Amino acid sequence: MIKWSGILLIAVASVLLGFQKSMIFSERLKSLYQWKQCFLLIQREIEFQQASLPLIFTRLSNKMRGEFGEVFAQLAEQLQQKHGEDFSIIWENMWRSSYKKMYFTVEDLEVILSFGRNFSGVDRKKQVAAIDYFLAQLEEQLEDAREQKKMGQKLYQTLGVVGGFFLIIVLA
Repeated sequence: MIKWSGILLIAVASVLLGFQKSMIFSERLKSLYQWKQCFLLIQREIEFQQASLPLIFTRLSNKMRGEFGEVFAQLAEQLQQKHGEDFSIIWENMWRSSYKKMYFTVEDLEVILSFGRNFSGVDRKKQVAAIDYFLAQLEEQLEDAREQKKMGQKLYQTLGVVGGFFLIIVLA
């Protein structure tokens, strides 16, 4: 009886592990959609409100929840203090330290960092153009995330179930 209870617990743990790993793909896609929403808000703030970057990021931090809100709040604070640092350096430091918490891949991070390099020190029209370019790159990342989610979720879920059955067979 104890043996079967242990086998059942191991099998259930295996299945749950597979499902938990498959959720990473959904979380990445969710983060990319949040990212897109952030940049649409930034673009509107620049075009219509003509607000400063620290003010834009402060407003954004109040609208976004979780990690995004925290990062934008820190970004606004650092931009206000600045200490002679360039926007791209502040941007890069903020995102390098927090991208994994948001389930971004290294490729996603490169797109995010390229925005910081293209955005700093330009006028409003060029800032809007940089955001448009970034949104186009983000669409490519979203498409990639959708494809990976489709394949990856099925793979991990199947591996979890098959692994659970395999362990039942081996341990029985």
